Amino acid sequence: MARPLPRVTSEQITRDCIRLAEALQYGGVAMSDLSVASGVSERRVRRAFYDCYGISPMSYLRAAALGEVRRSLIDRPFLRDAVTRAASDHGFHHLSRFAGHYHALFGEYPSATVARARLAESG
Repeated sequence: MARPLPRVTSEQITRDCIRLAEALQYGGVAMSDLSVASGVSERRVRRAFYDCYGISPMSYLRAAALGEVRRSLIDRPFLRDAVTRAASDHGFHHLSRFAGHYHALFGEYPSATVARARLAESG
């Protein structure tokens, strides 16, 4: 008699997916990659993210990547081309689209974040 496979929880699935995305710095992560990393179907990955966070996997990972960019801009505002570098380091290659997503999430453009961080460090 075959033993039933242990059930994988939504929390385990999302944790595995997030771990992969973080390791890749959110760049070029596809649903198929998330499915392989978690060992479940793409449909199950989607359901897990909706169960845990109420949004799609890609929306969650985009917000997480934007958070990492923001942290980089605040921590290292004096880097040359800080916005471009931070965005591309975290998988954003279309800069105007990136700026729109950033503004929608944080209520300010990345350049404003850099300006505030520079002012805070110099003042």
